[in-house]
Amino acid sequence: MDLQLQNKNVLITGGSKGIGKAIAASFIQEGANVGIAARGEEALQDAQSKLENVRTYTADLTNESDRVALIEKFIKDFGSIDILIN
Repeated sequence: MDLQLQNKNVLITGGSKGIGKAIAASFIQEGANVGIAARGEEALQDAQSKLENVRTYTADLTNESDRVALIEKFIKDFGSIDILIN
């Protein structure tokens, strides 16, 4: 299925496990540029090893400075956020 997501920049919070990880895999399959964020570094590394072409970001979204840093890092890496999945 072509959802016309080629080269769209997608940031997924809670993306290291479960539904978030499955969503990331689907966007990657559609050709999107995907970044996943989560609190646990180990879970992020595990997800990165199983997903192709994904960037990972360690962030605790209950912390305002982590939220700001996450957005800044993602935009630095990809240029913009086209789709945000929380």
